[in-house]
Amino acid sequence: MLLETLNLSTTSLKGHIPREILQLTNLVSLDLYSYDSAPPSLLSIENPPLFLPLLARSLRNLRVLDMSYVNISSEIPHEFSYMPSLRSLHLTSCYLVGEFPSSVFLIPNLKSIILFSNPNLRGKLPVFPRNNSLQVLRIADSSFSGIIPESIGNLKHLVSLQLTESNFSGRIPSSLGELSNLSSLSLYGNHFTGEVPSSIGNLKQLLIFSVSDNQLTGNFPSALLNLTKLPSIYLSYNKFTGSLPPNIGQLSKLEVLSADGNSFTGAVPSSLYQISSLAYISLRENQLSDLVGFQNISLLSNLQTRKTRSFGNSYFNIKHHF
Repeated sequence: MLLETLNLSTTSLKGHIPREILQLTNLVSLDLYSYDSAPPSLLSIENPPLFLPLLARSLRNLRVLDMSYVNISSEIPHEFSYMPSLRSLHLTSCYLVGEFPSSVFLIPNLKSIILFSNPNLRGKLPVFPRNNSLQVLRIADSSFSGIIPESIGNLKHLVSLQLTESNFSGRIPSSLGELSNLSSLSLYGNHFTGEVPSSIGNLKQLLIFSVSDNQLTGNFPSALLNLTKLPSIYLSYNKFTGSLPPNIGQLSKLEVLSADGNSFTGAVPSSLYQISSLAYISLRENQLSDLVGFQNISLLSNLQTRKTRSFGNSYFNIKHHF
């Protein structure tokens, strides 16, 4: 058959995906996205250890494969690494298990890979070669582990890097600063240690920097002050120490500053209240001793809810929800 695009997403189809779909050898795009608010998933695969390798071998022209929310309940076979045309692979909440083949990340033309909400899926990031095509790399709520390799700097086209709520560890590599197109960097909910590398200050396109819930140390990452267009900073629940930088006000586009659960000391800089775009500030559970310039809080017109309590007990919060 000459069919090139098959989109069955959000159709509320139920049951097993028929094997006859594998006869559509000219398919370029296969979208089986099967989201339903009440698990289990409506669509599933019968005998995944047989079906998945056949899919990889039969649909060699596929560029887009989205099986998000399909109940796969199996490993992803190494045959997926040999799908030469694949550009996009999205496998959110598929009940994946076992070891994800790291060679899939190295498919030459792959631009987007999303592996969300597969808590029993293990894996590690590979050594990335130069001239890699990846633009979107997102792994969340998984059992992926290991380090972020220095070779991450070879992903020159990367726009979004999300490695969250998994078991990644080690230091944040300085080579991340070579990703000049990066607009989103989210590494929260892992076991990263050490200081935030100063090279992060090279990421001029960055719109979100999120490293909460790790074991990062050192002072407030001063390199972030170079990112004058950065709207969102999340540093909560690490081991940051020292004072907040007095010139934090140069982050003139900042909308969110979340730094709860660290060991910041000293005064809250008055320049913070000069950032008119701020909509959320949370500095709870620190050792801050003074709110210099707090009388200028009224200048922050974007704050929706304001509340304060004694900063002597290390509590300071503005806007009561997140």
